[in-house]
Amino acid sequence: MILNFVVALSGCGGQGILGGLFGADEDPSKPCVSEAAQHVPFVLTGRVQYERAPAVKSGTSSGRINYSAEETKPARRVIVQAVDNCGNAVAESRTDDGGNYSLSVAGYDVKVRALAALKEDSYERQGSEACNGAAWNVSVLDNTQGQAQYAHDSVSSYVATASGVNLTASLTHVSGKYTSRAAAPFALIDTVLNGIEKVCQGSPAAQFPLLYVNWSANNVAISGERSLGEIITSHFTIEQGVRSIYILGKEGADTDELDDHVVAHEFGHYVEDSFYRADSIGGSHALGDELEPTVAFGEGFGNAFSAIASVASTDLVKATYVDTSGSSQASGFSFSVDTAPSGNDRGIYSEISAQHFLWRLYANGGQNFLKIHQALEDGQRLTPALTTLQSFASYYRNLNGSSSESLQTLWGTTLGGNIDSLCVGTCANGAGGTADPFDQDGDLGLAYEASRNYGVSPVSYLRDFWNPYRALNSGTNAATDHDMTSKGGYDYADNKFGMNRWYRYTHAGAPATVRITVQSLYEWSTESESIVALSCSARDSLDMYIYRVGDFVAVDDGSGGCPQKSFTAQQNQTYVIVIQGYEGEVSKYDIVIQ
Repeated sequence: MILNFVVALSGCGGQGILGGLFGADEDPSKPCVSEAAQHVPFVLTGRVQYERAPAVKSGTSSGRINYSAEETKPARRVIVQAVDNCGNAVAESRTDDGGNYSLSVAGYDVKVRALAALKEDSYERQGSEACNGAAWNVSVLDNTQGQAQYAHDSVSSYVATASGVNLTASLTHVSGKYTSRAAAPFALIDTVLNGIEKVCQGSPAAQFPLLYVNWSANNVAISGERSLGEIITSHFTIEQGVRSIYILGKEGADTDELDDHVVAHEFGHYVEDSFYRADSIGGSHALGDELEPTVAFGEGFGNAFSAIASVASTDLVKATYVDTSGSSQASGFSFSVDTAPSGNDRGIYSEISAQHFLWRLYANGGQNFLKIHQALEDGQRLTPALTTLQSFASYYRNLNGSSSESLQTLWGTTLGGNIDSLCVGTCANGAGGTADPFDQDGDLGLAYEASRNYGVSPVSYLRDFWNPYRALNSGTNAATDHDMTSKGGYDYADNKFGMNRWYRYTHAGAPATVRITVQSLYEWSTESESIVALSCSARDSLDMYIYRVGDFVAVDDGSGGCPQKSFTAQQNQTYVIVIQGYEGEVSKYDIVIQ
């Protein structure tokens, strides 16, 4: 038995169900009967609700759960079943957005069961909802109980028509401890539904892939076996082809089920992976880091989406991300997605810049996800570049124009960039032109070099370092200021901007085998205080990854310091080559294409 839930394995061979506080075990005193027509048909109606306490988003108490402000909310669009004493569903329905349901039953006496699950094959819009024709299949499961489905059952059984058959999943916190968390799975599924509705603003008939949300009161922030609750942190992943979210739940340590922004952030990663494209290499990150730009965009998108999915129109200034933790869930952190970046923390390598830029486009655009969706689906998903704030903004401007949602001010003034970096050549005022996901003209490097430094140590670099990509041609591409790897003082430098150098190569001729070689390495010697040659065999200095439209083409991540790789290049296709620092820093190197 886990906290306030009991495992109820059906005596008729049904699947495992985790019941609520009142229990879902079948009555062993009654014979297991699952055949229909034991009673005349009857109808059950009622309402499914759950209790929720909010995460405080403002003031000195932000970062904690406010149990005194608990409220009862409808369990929207969840699956409701009539189950016989074998645990078999003999009737099924869905709640509406008020939590109301109706079940037409023909069978033995039944209980009413609400599942922390959403399933629709073609949702029919009700009123002003965004989804119409959309399909989804989402379940909240307990990863520490064999991925059993969370559910909440009625206390009584029914054999005839009854109204007011209401279920309320409770949340009770007394003297600093939980005595019930039956509501937790329903809080999770409700946050997911908010995210679904936002995606439908861009695509009303969106087809959402299967999603498992794994939550347990045992889920703790340590590395180990997920089946034991050792999940490291709340995160999105893909397991055996199924998109899955894991959510922390260890009381007194870190619980995230009521942290709507944390849950919506992870759902944002699911959305990005399912409908758009995500090239992020992941890894450790914190606000203020100068990240590899795919990481900055991915995490910034998650943060922005958490506000987009969670904030009502009257709360625009309170787009605050809260992650509660600690004793009584009273010590956590918060930050406003609406706060603009400042100083060095402005640019495509900044998570804060990405989240603010995306959020402001949404807020300035009347809180509609449509334009962001279009730029992600029609541009970002198919970009020959990697998925970054640069590529997204170039497609957004191309579709909507520089003045749309104050884009030019956001990009040029707030983020300290150059609007012309978003176009090949110079950006016109209106939509159109040629989007420039690579910043081929080097406008960003020119904008950044005047006022930016890299890493924890205040070290300035020249524009070639700041340019996201360097164009490569056949033959020897002699070293420039772009061709260096720098830890920038970071303890974990693997996913930081300076340790990952990007290149683009367009193959103009007929399909042919192309070989890319890194050679002539140099590093800074602290002994001689000068740049000296570095042998390729001296240490494992660099790795090479080659992509086309976000897909792996080839990789050399062996132990040699000078990576090289051959691949078949297709005519007029652009390839992205990533040279990743591995051990220490390399001051410069040549790249040969033959």
